[in-house]
Order: sequence, then structure tokens, then C-alpha cells
Amino acid sequence: MVDSRGSRQLLVQTEPTRRNTEVDDTIERSYLKNSYISEHIRRASKTSLVYVGLAFAFMFFLLAINWRYLNNAIHGPFQLSEQEFASIDKPKNAQRYFVQINAAKPLDTGLHIDSEKSDGETKSDRFFLLPVGQHFVLFKSQEPPETVACIGELTKTTEEESTLVVAPLLANNPELANGRLYPYTLVEKSTFVFGFMSNIILFTCGLMTIVSLVLAYRAAMGFAKPMNHKIVSRLKVYGSPIELMDEIEKQILDVDSKPFGKTLLITKDWLLIPTALDLIFVRTRDIVWVYHKDVVHAQSIAGIKIPYFLTFEVLIYVSSHDWYTVSGPKKILDRFIEALPKHCPWVFIGWRDDQVWAEMVEVAAERYQKIRG
Repeated sequence: MVDSRGSRQLLVQTEPTRRNTEVDDTIERSYLKNSYISEHIRRASKTSLVYVGLAFAFMFFLLAINWRYLNNAIHGPFQLSEQEFASIDKPKNAQRYFVQINAAKPLDTGLHIDSEKSDGETKSDRFFLLPVGQHFVLFKSQEPPETVACIGELTKTTEEESTLVVAPLLANNPELANGRLYPYTLVEKSTFVFGFMSNIILFTCGLMTIVSLVLAYRAAMGFAKPMNHKIVSRLKVYGSPIELMDEIEKQILDVDSKPFGKTLLITKDWLLIPTALDLIFVRTRDIVWVYHKDVVHAQSIAGIKIPYFLTFEVLIYVSSHDWYTVSGPKKILDRFIEALPKHCPWVFIGWRDDQVWAEMVEVAAERYQKIRG
């Protein structure tokens, strides 16, 4: 990126009366042609489109793997016919498994299974028989059904249920042994409980869609109207974007400007920090304090922190009390720290816990005035 800077053309404002006013498309394009900033506008726009593509791919994958569940959560509970119940062999393969059975008189089997909850309390699941034509469905609920509609999720009958419930039922009711009891259980679940996760999935997809559309719009504007990109808008804080772009481009071509990989670029008056979707502009005269930080990422297991990888950062503090965190390869960040005294000799370098921030800002400003006037 910076190796080709010698081939860039410097663009000089030739119409003073038009400064600080909106320029037409022709001038906008001329100012942003083959410039360092235009490269990053295009890069950020392309990255936005990549993120949009990944977001839609993720949403498609999320909806695809949950399509069966979402269909049941949105359109269920279903009222199946006797033939549909009979065709279900394994509930996990059934397209419609969140069902409603209308039973005027559920038959209480008198059987129950007790289990201990995580809070130490005992939960008791009771079992009922729901008639479906000439057959029956085993219905598990903690309380007797209060309405005719018994709603729940069809699940495979567990070994515990087969041993403690199904076996005694078949032994005491021989008429059920000829296949009249379906080989699955209807576990009571309300529409709200069953569909709760669908709300999270749909909300996530909706939010990702909105964010993706915003990114796509910004990317389109980055290609069609570069002057409206947020990278250019950042320069408005310091003055006229066109004048500042011209100033930055001139300084990039200067022999004293120095790139540090794709992570940082420092010129006489500017520190440029590219990010995935942006380009940060920092005036070098505003930089007060810079230090290197190794970040150890660890997982706590049984109270013991086990590190699994290490990242390297440089923290850059400016006079407005804002700071910027730059991550990258250790060698590149170390080179930046080593070169900083030459470019910004007024800056405090290295970690120090014995300095008062207000004093550091004041001293850095005094140093800058002595060096740059």
C-alpha cells in the first residue's frame, strides 16, 4: 500500500472559494483517486460486503438447521389425525411434533416418576392416557390437564418411562399390548415455553439483517459517494476534509513518514490506524502516552487459570482522555514503539503508574511547543 505512494498524484485545492462547501461529484472523485484514504475507503467497503455475505450465510445456516423447530414453534401446536399419529415412528423424524390433543377425559394411570431438581426439590411427573381414535398417547405432566386441549412435544419414550410406566400399563391393561399405545410420549409444554427459543432465533436474524443492510448501504455509498463515507466524516472534526486529505497525502509521500505493516502509519502530523471497517486519524500533537501490553487469554478451570493464547497490543492515549488500542504482531508493535521517540519526542513511552494524567498532558503539551513551536 505505501510502497506505491511515489506514484500517487498530489491534489491541490485550486478553488479557494469552494472550500468548506459541498463539492460536486467530479471534484470528489478527483480528490479520492489513487489516494491513501481512498484505498482504505474501498478496503472498508469491500470488508463490509464480506461481513454482509458472512452474516447472511450464518443466518441461512441458522434457519436451515432450526427449520423443523421454527415451523413447529410458529405454526404449532398441530392437531394431527389418527393416521398421522400412526405414521410417526420416531418423533425426532416427524415434521410436526409440537401437537395438541383434545381429550375430554384424560385417563389417569396413577403412575408417576419422581426426580430431584437442581435446587434440591423433588419433581413428580404424572402420566395420563390420551385417546386418539382407537389408540392412546402417553401424556406426561406435573399436574392433571386443566383444559380439554393437551399441548406438548412428542418425544421418544425413555428407558425409565418404559420400565416404570409403560411396562406396568401393558401388564395391567392387556388390551393396550396389541399396538394401541403409541411408542412415544407427549411431554407437556406451553406454547410460550416451546416457542421461546424461536423468538431468540428470529430476533437474532432480524437484528443481523438490519445491521447487514446498514453495512451494505455504507459499502455501496463507499463506492458511489466516497466523500460521504464515515472515514471522510472523521476528518471533519479537524477541519475541511478535502484540505486535510491533501495534507495527509503530501505527508505520506514525505520521506519521514513510516509504515508499520498494515497496522499503523505515522507521518509528521498524523498517526493513521486502519481497522477492519474504518480508518482512525490521530494528530501526533495530541498523543500523550503510549505503552505496550501483552494480553494473556486464559481459561479458569477449578480455580486455576490456564493460558491458551497471547495477543499483543499498543495503547495510545491522547490529550482528550480518549485512547486507542492497536493489536498486531509483536515485532511490528515493538518497531512502532522504538520509532516513536523520533517522530513524537514529546510523548511518554512505556508503562508508568507514578504519573498523574493531568500532569502528563501538561508536560507533553510543553514538550511539543518547545520542539515544534
